[in-house]
Amino acid sequence: MRALSMGFRWTAARPVHPKSSAAKKREFRETYAQRVAKELPPHATNLTLETWFQDETRHGQIGTLERIWGGKGKRTRVVRDFRFICRWLFGSACASSGKAVAAGCHGVLVLDSVSWHRSKGLVVPNNLTPDHLPPYSPELNSMEQVWDWIKSNFLRNRVHRTAAEVQTAMTQAWRKFANDPDRTASIVTREWTKA
Repeated sequence: MRALSMGFRWTAARPVHPKSSAAKKREFRETYAQRVAKELPPHATNLTLETWFQDETRHGQIGTLERIWGGKGKRTRVVRDFRFICRWLFGSACASSGKAVAAGCHGVLVLDSVSWHRSKGLVVPNNLTPDHLPPYSPELNSMEQVWDWIKSNFLRNRVHRTAAEVQTAMTQAWRKFANDPDRTASIVTREWTKA
């Protein structure tokens, strides 16, 4: 427990892609305010500006096995399903307000650069300005931590019999997250968005 008193926590390491660029990530954070000011459409200049992070995740019957409390000297057993039915959850959350639903503001939507986020056929609502992350930098998107938190707290060590059960579990987990603005803000907020 000495590690806890020193500010450490037990966490899984995240791999870094060999093509990841620390310089590009630093530049993205440091130029955020200037870049957003330049990209905003004229109709958004008098509106409240919020930073939203967007991402998608998949959850299914295979699910995730997570650590659980167990008796000393015993290893707790958990049923694992090996079927492949899954569903996708698309979500976004606001770093400044802790909301998961937007109204009456203009949002800067920070998202990764996968092809479907840059498609010519993508219709972007006029109350959003997309801001794409540099390649190979998922750690800049705080929605990655949202998915980890949701899966760890609501979807771990579970077996779903049907696709409908998978969908219901994901919907309920998202609502629990979205209805807790203090928790949302604590996970999503990034200092570089406040500049």
